[in-house]
Amino acid sequence: MKRKLPLAETSGMAIKNLKSNKFRSLLTMLGIVIGNASVITLVGVGRGAQNLAENQLSNLGANVLFVVPGNNDTRRRGVAFPKNLVLKDALAIEKQVPTVKRVAPQISSNEVIQSGSKSTSSSISGVTSDFLIVRSFEIAKGVSSMIKIRKEQKM
Repeated sequence: MKRKLPLAETSGMAIKNLKSNKFRSLLTMLGIVIGNASVITLVGVGRGAQNLAENQLSNLGANVLFVVPGNNDTRRRGVAFPKNLVLKDALAIEKQVPTVKRVAPQISSNEVIQSGSKSTSSSISGVTSDFLIVRSFEIAKGVSSMIKIRKEQKM
């Protein structure tokens, strides 16, 4: 039968060993603190990323459809589909499909922007006035040129 050590004796031995190996004890405590902090940080980052993804998907809505020209599957089968969609395609969808409420075509390109001796690479998108509504976007800063155009047309 095993004999249990008294609590006072066990505590005394633990304190004695901690005092005799101060550096080892310090490194052990530091490892525990860093390990716990890293787990807490990674869980927080993971939850933040999850919330961001959920918010972006919920803003997209259940009734938004993206139409992109062709795909890899149709190319493998040798079907000749147009490589580009044009504004006329978007207008035809808007006009001919009665269940479509809004159409917001977009054209994007990565270009180099220069001003004097400074240059930077930037993504440029051309959109229609319905784009902000369809994508549930708000302008954080500045004014959309589409808003200016609408105001001028009403005058």
